[in-house]
Amino acid sequence: MRAVEIETEYSERLEERRDPDGDFYGTVRFLLGLTAVFLAFVAIFTNVLIGVRVSGDSMNPTLHGGDYLFIYAWGEPDYGDIVVFEHGNEEYIKRVVGLPGDTVWAEDGVLWRAGADGQPHTVEEPYIIEGWTGDIRPTEVPEGCMYVLGDNRVNSTDSRSFGPVDMELLSGVVTGWSLSARSSITRIMDFITFRW
Repeated sequence: MRAVEIETEYSERLEERRDPDGDFYGTVRFLLGLTAVFLAFVAIFTNVLIGVRVSGDSMNPTLHGGDYLFIYAWGEPDYGDIVVFEHGNEEYIKRVVGLPGDTVWAEDGVLWRAGADGQPHTVEEPYIIEGWTGDIRPTEVPEGCMYVLGDNRVNSTDSRSFGPVDMELLSGVVTGWSLSARSSITRIMDFITFRW
């Protein structure tokens, strides 16, 4: 008697699983879930984390032409951050060395910054290419702007040429994890674009 009950219960479960409406609704739920994940992925990687490819050598030795990075579009720049912004019809990638209220200048290749309190101090820059001994005239960074320089000071078009950059032109701040993993990210992106 017990074997017959088990067999009947098993048969009923099999019938439930074979129900064509159940299969259809299960497939619809799966596709809706997959679509939601895809749309979330697209939204994140087009509005929050945006991929950029470095062009030129103005950020050597930190970055090289062809490096692929991600920027955080909602990031607020801070001292030492690498940012991407638009100027004219071009996109630039540079390092932030001055924020609103700062006065920035350089003497014999040494960068100086005075904050709102007026106290000057040298800016430690272990990332720049050695050998730059230039000067930068003192420039006060206006409200809503940032002062940016390339790490390769000998070969960089930056705030020395076009002045402080309006924060409204900021595309985003380079994420620390993509900076650390840029070699791996670049290889992956090169492989993906080569395959397409």
